[in-house]
Amino acid sequence: MSSGILPSIILPNDIRIVQSRLSAAAAGADLTANACATLDPDVKKAWQAKKADIDAYASTEVSIFTNTTATFYERGLSLEKELDAWQAKFDDLKCDPKSVRFVPAPPESAGIDLAKWLTVGVVAAAAAYGISRVAPIILAWKTPRETKPVAAAPRRRRLA
Repeated sequence: MSSGILPSIILPNDIRIVQSRLSAAAAGADLTANACATLDPDVKKAWQAKKADIDAYASTEVSIFTNTTATFYERGLSLEKELDAWQAKFDDLKCDPKSVRFVPAPPESAGIDLAKWLTVGVVAAAAAYGISRVAPIILAWKTPRETKPVAAAPRRRRLA
């Protein structure tokens, strides 16, 4: 996953891209499997189980707050490889392809990871700057100041 010194940053949008790619490719492969006359019933049953697995993956909602983002992304890449193997199996069984052959995505380049890290750096710098501007105001903001009693003016003695 890492493209060098820095680890990869996986954003929810990266996962959504894999999910949509997988969903479309699995639908095409399913058309091929359903139209294939030479497909053994056991193989068809195994394909339907894999298709259900892919559909479950593709329909899972992902957010920035999940702690399994990288693991979930890796699972999607693994499913892409498995789908490619299924399509090769369909080709070996001489099934007439009903969709374009799916090719798993190549790994991201180092430039994409660098751009993500630069984005994280800019956001962190902006947050630090904002905190540095607001912190003195918050620290100077105290509870209402106690007022010191004003010394009473000396009393004048009245002369009788």
